[in-house]
Amino acid sequence: MLQAKNAHDSLGVVHDQLNTPNLKLKRSQAHLLKNKLGDANTYARAAASKLGIESPPLKSGAGSGTVERFISYVNDGQDQMARVQQKLAEISAQGDEIRPGDMMLVQIKMGQAQQEIDYSSSLLGKVIDSIKQMMNIQL
Repeated sequence: MLQAKNAHDSLGVVHDQLNTPNLKLKRSQAHLLKNKLGDANTYARAAASKLGIESPPLKSGAGSGTVERFISYVNDGQDQMARVQQKLAEISAQGDEIRPGDMMLVQIKMGQAQQEIDYSSSLLGKVIDSIKQMMNIQL
């Protein structure tokens, strides 16, 4: 449950970073971010699926912009992690057990998702730092 909460919180940080004013991503950065957030989303969905959680299809971003698409990945990932936390809490409260192999797979998928989220956060952090530096130079 802690692993799911950490991933959920990390996605919140990425969401905040994506809402940075004047955020402009180079094509290579956008491609990397798309791959990393997409992979994180896939891993989160795999973990949820292993716990028997039915996930609705990914909703595309409200707009057709790149940042909106990334925000939709983040929102979906947060939903997945919240469902995983809820399901694990239900299993724990009922005293049910998960097969060790299934639990290990869930932990691995969530760990992989966390790695992708951390990379995305680091990439966005560097982009935001560049924007701040450019804004300071222009002043």
